[in-house]
Amino acid sequence: MTQSPAETNGKTAPQQQPETVTEFDQPVVLRQSPVLSRAIIWIILIFSGAFFTWAYFARLEQVIAGSGQLQPKGDVQEIQAPVNGVVKDVEVADGDQVKKGDLLLTFDSDAAEANQESLLQIQNSLRQENQLYRAVLNNNADIATLEAQLAEMKLPPEVVALARNRLSLISETQVIRAQLGLNSGRLNPQQSARLSASSQEITSRLRAAELELQQLQELANQNEVQIADRRAQLKTDREVLDEIRDRNELLMAEAQESLEIEEKIIKEIAPLVDEGAVSALQLERQEQQLNDRTERIIEQRSNGGIEQQQQQQRVDSRLAEIDQLLKEQRRLQFDISQARQELLNTRSASERTLREQLDNVEQRLAVVDSELNKIIVENEKRLSEVEAQLIQNAETLDYQAVTAPINGTVFDLQAREGFVPRSGQAEPLLKIVPNDELVAEVFVTNQDIGFVRQRYDEALAGGEPVEVDVRIDTYAFNEYGDIGGEILSIGSDALPPDQIYPFYRFPVKIALEAQELNGRPLQSGMSVNVNIKIREDRRVYSVFTDLFSRRVQDLKESR
Repeated sequence: MTQSPAETNGKTAPQQQPETVTEFDQPVVLRQSPVLSRAIIWIILIFSGAFFTWAYFARLEQVIAGSGQLQPKGDVQEIQAPVNGVVKDVEVADGDQVKKGDLLLTFDSDAAEANQESLLQIQNSLRQENQLYRAVLNNNADIATLEAQLAEMKLPPEVVALARNRLSLISETQVIRAQLGLNSGRLNPQQSARLSASSQEITSRLRAAELELQQLQELANQNEVQIADRRAQLKTDREVLDEIRDRNELLMAEAQESLEIEEKIIKEIAPLVDEGAVSALQLERQEQQLNDRTERIIEQRSNGGIEQQQQQQRVDSRLAEIDQLLKEQRRLQFDISQARQELLNTRSASERTLREQLDNVEQRLAVVDSELNKIIVENEKRLSEVEAQLIQNAETLDYQAVTAPINGTVFDLQAREGFVPRSGQAEPLLKIVPNDELVAEVFVTNQDIGFVRQRYDEALAGGEPVEVDVRIDTYAFNEYGDIGGEILSIGSDALPPDQIYPFYRFPVKIALEAQELNGRPLQSGMSVNVNIKIREDRRVYSVFTDLFSRRVQDLKESR
């Protein structure tokens, strides 16, 4: 039983009663043949299974692309101007083949030769000046000779004055050293005259001091003679005084003894007078003798005392004279000491004055020497500069002819007759491309260098090359194909972006298996694209899994 579309959809259509019903208004249902659908499904399943099976087992070669250009294996030699000057002749043209040592071009050498002669004259003049200054400093020549050399050489006036000032100071130093008795060498007549005049003045002062000292010594000697004479007289006077004292004492002792005898006699007679044995007259006479004896004793004592006192006065007078003479002697000795000190002071003062003059002259001499040494140092600096310029100028003369450093082809010739290289700029006059094998220098991005580096290290360890397909942009790949190659080296660090390559990149050098492509020659500078083979075990299905992984990662990072 066939269902209507309304029934098929599970809904009851509203009942409509058409006015007329025909046989064409009946619904028609088309059914697909079950055999065709099953066949299509099976074909899709078989194709999918075969594809996934192939994707799982099939291997895909993985490469890293890079671009660059062909270059000689050796470096392109840039021939720069070795010296400043004007190009006189150019012996080559662009594209010429040259061999090592071939003449390329020459420079004009007239200015360099004139400069060389001028520098040699300056060098000779500076050396003569320094030689003269050193002779002045070291006193290696006679003053008159040095004066003549100063007059001959054309030196600045202040330098001549400085040198003559030093010669004058040296002359003065020699005179002062001669006065001090130091070794000063031979003196010229003028120096000898100055030395004689100065010595006479010093000798005159010394002689005056010595004469004064001599006079004082003579006075002291005379005073010593007088002292000795007075001391001899004193000795005599003291002896006389002792004699007078001894004589007085002896006389007094004798008189006293006589007086005692007289008194004893009187004492013995007095009782006899009382008894009448002796007359009173005899007693009186005896008493009179005693009185006379006493008077004589008194008189002798008085006379002896006067004589002794007079002699004592003579001794005291001698002592006073001797004391006065001793005081005079001490004064003379003091004067003599002062005179000697004055003589020493005169000598030391003269020597001190000479040494002070010598120190002053040597200080002035040191200042002059310092100035001359500065001039010598400045001249030495100028000599060094002149010698460096001479060496540079000699090199300029040697480099007037520019030759080829290697075998190769002349390229990018800039020099011409009358050409003047711009100063301060490393502008090549021409370039020489060496006749070496060509290699490809390409650049790999810093994102891909990791795989290339890993493959290169593995190849080095296993002794196998890293294969590279090199395609020359000039020759279409579909028509001419490519050239095989292998990696020679990989740069150790990334190069910064520039106008040609606006990204960080690593340089990679690739050796070519052939130097031509299907009979077509290769040339330095041709642009190339390379495919560096890094993996051969990658399966096809990993491409789809990588795409799926990136999409999942993008979904995770989306906001």
